[in-house]
Amino acid sequence: MALSWFQELSFLSKAAVVVGTSASLIGGTYILYKRLAVSGTAGPGESTRADLVAMTANPEKRVLVLGLDGAGKSSLLKCLSHQEGDGKLEPTEGFNVMCIQAKNTTLNVWEVGGTKNVRSYWDNFLQGTELLVFVVDSADEVRFPEAKEELHKLLKDGRLEKVPLLVVANKQDLPGAKKGGAFLASLDLVLPLKGRDVHLLEVSSSAEKKSANMSEVLDLMSVLSKN
Repeated sequence: MALSWFQELSFLSKAAVVVGTSASLIGGTYILYKRLAVSGTAGPGESTRADLVAMTANPEKRVLVLGLDGAGKSSLLKCLSHQEGDGKLEPTEGFNVMCIQAKNTTLNVWEVGGTKNVRSYWDNFLQGTELLVFVVDSADEVRFPEAKEELHKLLKDGRLEKVPLLVVANKQDLPGAKKGGAFLASLDLVLPLKGRDVHLLEVSSSAEKKSANMSEVLDLMSVLSKN
């Protein structure tokens, strides 16, 4: 079920959220989130009026994107939304909200930062999630245990019970990137998982160069969010 605040936004308000909105999680900002308001600055959109009309007509699905800092979550979303790369991205210190059109579905994508201090807020974003996307830097083997721990905490949460999981093995273009069974084993994932639809996608997403497999990611996100 998509968040009701977004469904109730006016046509022009939804347009302002298409590209993305970010907010800091410092101090009292979480109170704003609890009031179902998003604080931040929206960038200039590239969506046409037709895109916006489609967004209001299509079913909406809530997608939560999590992962450790440096996994490439923001770069992945920039690629999925066809935003131009402008060099290295800074780690997300709060959360970003983005609307993406995919196969007659509006994906309301919530990306929450992955630094250790921000991870303590992940719990506040789980309710209502219809697809969990967990992004891992597949070339950073040193941090696999940390990623595994955080992922399994999420999988044990009752609010995510039976929610489909898309694991993104990012940065496949880097030397030493883990693939397939070896990557899943490093996260202690044995497929299939009982009671949960799980998929693995190996991608390369970068703010600095063309990315691979982005259309496949978007298609799968759309399909899984409807399950």
